[in-house]
Amino acid sequence: MASKLKKALRNEQAEEFEEHFTEWFSRLIPYRDVVINEDLKGIIAEYVDDDVWHELGRRIGVSKNKRREIETQKGTIHEKTYELLGIWHENSGSEATIGFLVDALVKVDPEDLGHILEKTLMNLQDGNNEYENSRYTLQENTTQQIHKEHEIGELLDKLSPFRNVVINDELRAAVAECVEDDVFHDLGEKMKIPRIKLRDIERQKGTISEKTYHLLGIWHEKFDSDANVGFLLDALVKVNPVDLKLILEDVLRKLSFSDAREQRQLEEIPDKESAVSKTKKEHGVGQLLDNLFPFREVVINDELRAAVAECVEDEVFHNLGEQMKIPRIKLRDIERQKGTISEKTFQLLGIWHEKFDSDANVGFLLDALVEVNPVDLRLILEDVLRKLSFSDARERGQSEEISDKESTVSKENKKPYHERVQRYMNSLRSKPDVEINNEVRHIVSQYIDSDVWHKLGRILEISKNMREKIEANREDICMKVYDLLGQWHQTQGSDATIHALLNALEEVNPEDLHLILRDLSKALDRTD
Repeated sequence: MASKLKKALRNEQAEEFEEHFTEWFSRLIPYRDVVINEDLKGIIAEYVDDDVWHELGRRIGVSKNKRREIETQKGTIHEKTYELLGIWHENSGSEATIGFLVDALVKVDPEDLGHILEKTLMNLQDGNNEYENSRYTLQENTTQQIHKEHEIGELLDKLSPFRNVVINDELRAAVAECVEDDVFHDLGEKMKIPRIKLRDIERQKGTISEKTYHLLGIWHEKFDSDANVGFLLDALVKVNPVDLKLILEDVLRKLSFSDAREQRQLEEIPDKESAVSKTKKEHGVGQLLDNLFPFREVVINDELRAAVAECVEDEVFHNLGEQMKIPRIKLRDIERQKGTISEKTFQLLGIWHEKFDSDANVGFLLDALVEVNPVDLRLILEDVLRKLSFSDARERGQSEEISDKESTVSKENKKPYHERVQRYMNSLRSKPDVEINNEVRHIVSQYIDSDVWHKLGRILEISKNMREKIEANREDICMKVYDLLGQWHQTQGSDATIHALLNALEEVNPEDLHLILRDLSKALDRTD
């Protein structure tokens, strides 16, 4: 037996250790022909130290030159071992089996050999029994305990019809919002994410919510159509986060809303006109919508924002934001702020106004409200109609324009678009040129759309391979742009400055360039 095992046999626990070692080794025999996978590579890499990894590489047939090449790379010994096992797997194909690897490990005899065998066996048993045979069912005792402790039995029952629904960005965000640090790692393991990948995510900058969102994205990519609500629920119930009830409520609300919307679209709402028609019929607001039709091109103002915000409830706030094309990250920022739901909705409508400028009109707003269908839709429409009618009568009675205070568009927004852009550009270029930081990356990422982010990457001289890598790792466009700017900063160092970024943005000319420049200007003023 290997040298370290012999040493272990000399101490007081020698007999017990040998017994467990023999048991694990014997119980692994049925799995000897199983080909290595990502999970097992991660387990073994976790316990291999510097003093044995070269010998392990030699035993599994990885050339000396290749081992030296891996050794010169940056990273921990665990990451290098993971790569070593990956090369072996790639070279040996179906012959890269558990039996071959266990034999090599016994000869190399790493210090934690017992742990390696135990963890390998547990993973194989888990994969063979729990994951394949009962992935879509909750263990009875766990379910009863959760029902009792969290009073969520009814929620789980209501979610049952949605178990085969594949996860999407909206559901990822709902779960990520409520996962705490103490369960993040366990959740990743339940979702069969390799430990090395989990550590990579944990080391990244960002909140635990952002890391969980990333984790769920990797899980989705790995399992594709099997990354469904049932799989997610089973993992969450086993991990049992503090806010499990809140997570399930939010997931159920989003799934129910989405299901109802799809049903309406399939049955009788193929377009906006039929949506309005159905709303007229169900809620008796047909006459109100007809009366509002002449005002559809009127741009929203503070008075109308207040009228709508007064009657929007918590359960439709997020859906209203999505209908108004507000990025999810921005929505979560608003939701986390202090204040009433009316104050948050007022702010939401202000951001929408800034983003769409003259297109942020009554028609756009009505279509969004009809789609979301808040409880007090009639009250909202009545108040909006009353304010618009009063404003229209006042305009007819006056020859001059409405004063700036009452105007539907601020003085700033009345200025031609190119004038505003040029003014912001001149102001920013007059400031000292400094390196970009995370706040700058965050500001720019909020306003860059998917149709221009590749172009921005090319101008910033980010390679196509790197852009494709970012695109594969991130689904949310905001996070793609944030990572893109981070890569640029890392590559260019002190040359990744505000002025260089302005030149690139000017060349790309995104739709919301004036908003980017405005927010950058505010941020730099605060720094000054």
